[in-house]
Order: sequence, then structure tokens, then C-alpha cells
Amino acid sequence: MKKIIVTLILLYFKISFAQFPYMGSQQAINAFDSSDIMADIIIKSKIPVLVDFWASWCGPCRILSPTIEELSKKYAGKIKVLKINVDVHRRIAAYFRVSAIPAIFLVKDKTVVNYLPGLQPKDEYEKAIKAVISQKSIPADTSQKKKTDNITSKKSSETQQNK
Repeated sequence: MKKIIVTLILLYFKISFAQFPYMGSQQAINAFDSSDIMADIIIKSKIPVLVDFWASWCGPCRILSPTIEELSKKYAGKIKVLKINVDVHRRIAAYFRVSAIPAIFLVKDKTVVNYLPGLQPKDEYEKAIKAVISQKSIPADTSQKKKTDNITSKKSSETQQNK
């Protein structure tokens, strides 16, 4: 009986400390780091991803939020918007080397193609999104190109040796 009570008390504290209140809200955020899930969303996306690193205590992030929301609606289907709270998803923030927020990364074909640090005018975000959308995709299989490059370089080295 003692063992069950101790287990229940420990479980209660584990649940209590696993959640912390969201600033200014009654919601609670689970404190586990789900960076792997966020990374999968970015990697598996067929369309460009705008990754917004933010925190609830960050004033500029709160100012930027409506702009990102508006751009998300405007470019729905052309770009995916992913908001990542740096306090919750620490590993992915570290992977992207986020040192200051807000930080916006535009990712296409598993590659960061643009980085917009800090709070910037809406036009800057819109220009960056348009540029990413208009870029041609990087070919998934570049092995054929590499093979032809190797053949070309071998031929040029052979012709130089013959001279």
C-alpha cells in the first residue's frame, strides 16, 4: 500500500512539473521536446516551409505573429508556415543555431534558402516568400550529373596528359 501511495505521489509531481503555464493564458504546454516531429514536418514537406522561431515572452515575436498569420493565409498551398517555440523545442532551435528571436528561416527541398533575423517590415517577408516560391526545385537525384561531371573531368585530364 505504501508503495502505491509513493508511486502516485511521484506520478503527480512528474505530471505537475512536466507542464508549465503559457504566458498570459490558461493553457498548459507539455514541456517535452518534440523537435523530431518538427524536423519531420520540415523535411517531408513538398512545398517550401517558413519556420518562425518565437517565444511567448518575446515582444517582437508577438508583434510579428499577426504578419506571419496573414502571410500564411495569403500563400496557403504555396508555402507551409511552422511556428516553433524555442522554449519548448530546444533541439531544433539549436540545430538551426537560433541565437536571437524572432528568427525566420525559409526552407525548400531540405535546404535553408533564406534567413530573416529579428523584426522586419512585412514587405521583406513577402519578398523572401515570393523568391522562394519562384525558385526551381533542386533535383532529387543528382547522381547522374555527378557521373557526367566525373567523365568530363577524366576526359579533360586525359587530353592534357596527351599534350
